[in-house]
Amino acid sequence: MQQTLLILCAGLLLLGVGGRAVEPIAATGASIHGRAADLTLYVAPKGNDGADGSEDKPLKTVGKAVELAAKASDAGKQVGILIEDGTYRERVVLPKGVANPGKLYLMGDYDSAFLSGADLWQDGWTRFHVEWEEWKWYGGDHRFDSARIYKHDWPYNWEDCENPWGGAEILLDPVVKRPEMLCMNGKPLRLVLNFGDLREGTFYVNRDVKKVYLWPPAGLEPQTAQTEVSVRTNVLDTGGRANVMLLNLSFKQARPATYGAGLLINGSTNVLVQECHFTGNGWSGVGCCFAHDITIRDCYASYNGISGMGAYQTTNLLIDGGYDNYNNWRGKQGGFVNWASGSKYMSTRRLTIHGLTAEQNDTYGLWLDSDNKDVRIESVILTDNLLGGIFLEANQGPILLRKCRISGNRVGVMDGRSDNVTLLDNDISNNREAQIQVTGDPNGRDITEFDTNKALHTRSLNWRVEGNRISTNSAAPLYQVAGHIPATEWAAILKTMTAAHNTYTAPSAASFKVRDTTMTLAEWQQRYGIDQDSTFVRTTKAK
Repeated sequence: MQQTLLILCAGLLLLGVGGRAVEPIAATGASIHGRAADLTLYVAPKGNDGADGSEDKPLKTVGKAVELAAKASDAGKQVGILIEDGTYRERVVLPKGVANPGKLYLMGDYDSAFLSGADLWQDGWTRFHVEWEEWKWYGGDHRFDSARIYKHDWPYNWEDCENPWGGAEILLDPVVKRPEMLCMNGKPLRLVLNFGDLREGTFYVNRDVKKVYLWPPAGLEPQTAQTEVSVRTNVLDTGGRANVMLLNLSFKQARPATYGAGLLINGSTNVLVQECHFTGNGWSGVGCCFAHDITIRDCYASYNGISGMGAYQTTNLLIDGGYDNYNNWRGKQGGFVNWASGSKYMSTRRLTIHGLTAEQNDTYGLWLDSDNKDVRIESVILTDNLLGGIFLEANQGPILLRKCRISGNRVGVMDGRSDNVTLLDNDISNNREAQIQVTGDPNGRDITEFDTNKALHTRSLNWRVEGNRISTNSAAPLYQVAGHIPATEWAAILKTMTAAHNTYTAPSAASFKVRDTTMTLAEWQQRYGIDQDSTFVRTTKAK
């Protein structure tokens, strides 16, 4: 009963009773629903694009079905496209159409309808014997003595991925910028930039001689395995179309391109994406940009090259359930982990993330990367990510984290100078360097709101940390203010900060660290006047 009352009190404070915190506006997402249709078109691998699209005479390509469906939808009809199990190697762009078309939905069978950015490459491979070619590595160098290397003509002349963050300050390793991607049996192979670095499970593209060299994984041969080369970016682009549903589809192996994605929700309004999978794409699984009223429900974004999910300048976005795991394998290969994300959001308005699991990403679990307003993150699991569980970087807020579990990351909650943040009823535990950390630019951040052009300066003001269970079984601090944050800034933060009803647990009593000073909860309370009714439990032994 007592704990319930404490949480209730914290909730009242969140709503603004006796404090500055404001409840973020919840996202409602898309309003589209239902599968009733005036016209249904069918697509099957053995279909014919000259057919009428009926169940008995299906079309062969999704693109043809979309072309026919869009015309009917623009005329006001509710149109469905049913896609039979199979792999569809095509890029689909929805026509923008009229301002308010009839509903258009694409639905696959049991997650086995794949829209793929890759083409099969099982023909045209020949063995490449290093010693016969008199390569310079062979004289006295026996690394290729047992090599199973194959070569193939390389017809593409793609440009490297652009570095969207500029030059010297944020470097993209050459291997991250390369657009080539090759998979065998659905698993991406490692790209190397020199022939001499070839090993089992890698490939090398020589742009000068237009050849690709492949050393397959053990037990696989390129002629008999499912060998694929990614050639298409943005496998499905919503193209600004409104009133769209995407159900039970899988988007995979889109070619690496800056901000490319298996699914790109681009400039569209009222889009529902449900029970879809985004796997093995070269950059992102699913991305939203310049979009409104979007719901992504019970989707999987896993094993993508840079990021799983993300959004830019998107309003009223609801992410409900699903998984965002094991992303950024391409970035990690080139040491690109601090500027990528398992799930990254920038300049959003009314973003709600509920019930998502983001774990084991080779970067952050969630990243709110500046100018995010009205954000609710509830019942989310952020575990075992390489860097932070969540990074709150230069946001005006309000932002609410409630009933989340954040554990096993490098840092649990990382504040990069975001204002108006409430942490309520969360479990934050066993993060390796700190459970909650104040870091970022020493004197705050200047940002400009994308929708109002208003200039703001964020300084980690108006934080509320209430009713949380914050613990560690190591020497990692429970609460840490980084050493480069000036004392004057920490004093300003404290003037607007509320911390109450928290339970702290650690093997060392002195588990609070401000700049270079460690202290106990009692000292924390006495010096800063916060957490007066919070408790500390000391465990017996650090692990």
